[in-house]
Amino acid sequence: LVIENAIDACEGKGIISIATETSNNNSNHCIKIIIKDNGKGMDSDILQKIFEPYFTTKKDGTGLGLSLVKKIVEDNRGKLEIDSQVGEGTIVIVYLKAAKL
Repeated sequence: LVIENAIDACEGKGIISIATETSNNNSNHCIKIIIKDNGKGMDSDILQKIFEPYFTTKKDGTGLGLSLVKKIVEDNRGKLEIDSQVGEGTIVIVYLKAAKL
């Protein structure tokens, strides 16, 4: 869903990158998933509301997508961060706990 949102924001002519990293802080093993797009971006008013159920900026949107993504991530002891600038794009970072190997 996050990737689908990036595609929509780029309106079919942008760049989307996906990267992963691992980190080991204080014995906490973490996987970091970074999704970046160079789409239209979001202003601060929209950023404050994007996780609210039923809030949408899309004509055919339900407003449930990002609130569900956030709940799933948090239910799995993870964290979701979003940074966005109008006209520059959006970065979504998902942090998930990883098992020790």
